[in-house]
Amino acid sequence: MRTSARSAVRSSALQAVPRHEESLQRLAAVTQRRADGAERPPFGLCHGEFHRSSLHVTRTGCRLLDWAKAFTGPGLLDLATWFGTRTPPQPRLLTRLIRAYIAAGGHPDAEVDRGGLPAARWALGWHRVWAAWWFLTTAAAGHHRPDTDRHHVQVMLRQLHGAAQLLGATQSTNTARPPLEAGSPS
Repeated sequence: MRTSARSAVRSSALQAVPRHEESLQRLAAVTQRRADGAERPPFGLCHGEFHRSSLHVTRTGCRLLDWAKAFTGPGLLDLATWFGTRTPPQPRLLTRLIRAYIAAGGHPDAEVDRGGLPAARWALGWHRVWAAWWFLTTAAAGHHRPDTDRHHVQVMLRQLHGAAQLLGATQSTNTARPPLEAGSPS
């Protein structure tokens, strides 16, 4: 791609960022309060991409592959990654997964509210913050081609918008739980 075209692509991608500044400020205003409970059990080694393509089941057992995004943190984020970030978040489904995790012997505090939100909504919101961070760090490391910058900016902004909605930062910084989906536990 020619330099002028590359500059135009980057310029148009970056123009989307100022339109979301207010949303980012609202998200920043609630993060400290919404972080409450981050160290509640389950807490420890997290895979970071716990989904169907990372879990390999054979006759000899299960194996969890691709630990490149592993970190130490709230275990609920791994449960939130099972559903990915390409589809709208569904706290109701994650609540069912958390309950199945507890029934299978997981920590009973997994379903306890955190940061003033139901556990599933909290985990989905923070997982989207983490996903946006990951997109930013891979872009900063030069893993994206300049001609894909616009797409990556849109994905990162979609993650931040989803985080703001889930963490209750879309309208105001009050502690009211905004509606997210019909039938959600929030």
